[in-house]
Order: sequence, then structure tokens, then C-alpha cells
Amino acid sequence: MINFLNLLWPQAPTIPVSIVLWTSQNRRSYPIPLSNLPFVVETAQKLDSDGRNVYFSTCAMSPDRVNDVRRGNKEDVVGVPGFWVDVDILGGAHKSKDLPENLEEALRLLDSFEYTPTMLVNSGYGLHAWYLFDTPYFFSRG
Repeated sequence: MINFLNLLWPQAPTIPVSIVLWTSQNRRSYPIPLSNLPFVVETAQKLDSDGRNVYFSTCAMSPDRVNDVRRGNKEDVVGVPGFWVDVDILGGAHKSKDLPENLEEALRLLDSFEYTPTMLVNSGYGLHAWYLFDTPYFFSRG
């Protein structure tokens, strides 16, 4: 996981920002400074070993806008590593029938896009295609 996060966030930001871990069982948020990626990984692994489903924010969040009960939303974003596409695959956790039938079909769909993803992640129920910027984009909310 640390290699993945280092690809998303290859340098420490010049403004305070957080990555938010979130667990579905208790709907609790765990904001952690982006400058401490090893602790993000350590916390995610601990929560996972406790049997929790752990998710993380794909964007950097304003640390004064997130807490243990508020994981944030689009108004709280202060940094993005790039763009991403979630391509779900038929079956499993997905009820929709209008989806690629398998990974190969999902890859063909992504190949039809104009740009090639920087990386692909198998989510277990599909693919996450990441299109990363050369450097993450950080901004302030006024």
C-alpha cells in the first residue's frame, strides 16, 4: 500500500492536508496528515486486522474540515493526484446489468479511451484506472 500511496503523492505538500481512512462497519473516519504516509498504512493495516473494511480518500482533504465523524466531501478537497475511473464488472456486489462481463471486457473499454492510464488497480469488483498528474495539484479554499 505504501508504494501505491507514494505513486499518488510523491512529494510532501506545502500546505497542511489529510488523507482520510474510513471504516464501513462503524462509519468512523481517521484523518491522518498526508505528510505521514507510513502512519496511514500502519493505521489501515491495524483496522484491516481488526476485521474492518477500510477505504481511503483519493483526494487530499482540508484537515480543519474532517474529523472522526466527518470524512469530508467535495467542498473539503484541497489536493488531487490526478483523475481516476472506476470500471465495475458484472456480478458480485453490483446489481446493474449494463457492465463489462469480465476483466478483459473492462480492459477493452479502457483501451477505447483516448488516454492510457498511469496505473490500473484490481478492486476485486472491477478496475480503478488512474491518470496521474506529473505532480499532484494542491490548492487552497478561500
